[in-house]
Amino acid sequence: MDSDHDPIMAIQKQEERWSQTNRLDQSPKVTTDFGIEVKAAYTPADVQHLDFLRDIGFPGEYPFTRGPYPEMSRHKPWRYSVFSGFDTPEETNRRWRFLYEAGQPAFSIVYDLPSHMGLDPDDPLAADEVGRVGIPVCSAQDIEVVFEGLPLGTAPFYSNMETLAALIVAMYIAAGEKRGVPAAKLPGSISNDPLSTAISKSTAVFPIRHSLRLACDLIEYSCRHLPKFYPLQIKGINMSEGGASMVQE
Repeated sequence: MDSDHDPIMAIQKQEERWSQTNRLDQSPKVTTDFGIEVKAAYTPADVQHLDFLRDIGFPGEYPFTRGPYPEMSRHKPWRYSVFSGFDTPEETNRRWRFLYEAGQPAFSIVYDLPSHMGLDPDDPLAADEVGRVGIPVCSAQDIEVVFEGLPLGTAPFYSNMETLAALIVAMYIAAGEKRGVPAAKLPGSISNDPLSTAISKSTAVFPIRHSLRLACDLIEYSCRHLPKFYPLQIKGINMSEGGASMVQE
């Protein structure tokens, strides 16, 4: 089939003309971190080898290239939640009530450094750090206080905790049970990414081997008992800023 009838050949011919007209061969070469050259523009000719059903598919179906849900954001708009938490559980509760009354549908908690390190507020090592960059959480009662007067079990609870993620989820479940909300109805998610912590932070509590085992235990438990809870969020950006390559990320 000649270029007059083959759309791919026609595109390639026009691309060659366009490149010569604009002298793109004289432009500096642009490459990725691994030396892979990046073209100035891409066309259907660059993806002619792709099989739509095999490589792309439909939204909500394998291989999930188009996303995990059939209608994606058309079915449910993106949920916004301000990353908030400071001073004490009581202060954080007041802030969360304000955000909820202003229309925020979910809550994203930020912990102080001692909480990330597994230290109680009265631990000498936690001196001068309690409540400075987030909320101190050391028991289920703290989670209860944070959710006082708020719809625990309806509004999703997003938690940025890695090494000690299993403990935070246990506190969340305990607080829910006290409010009469079964674990199976608790919505939310948690970071639970010990690899990110090991590479980009200094808050690793356990050796990486044991941290991974605990993280996988939480994932398995959540799959069995927490159908509305996402037990893992890969923090690729943290790993990248910690020096990881694209492949490692």
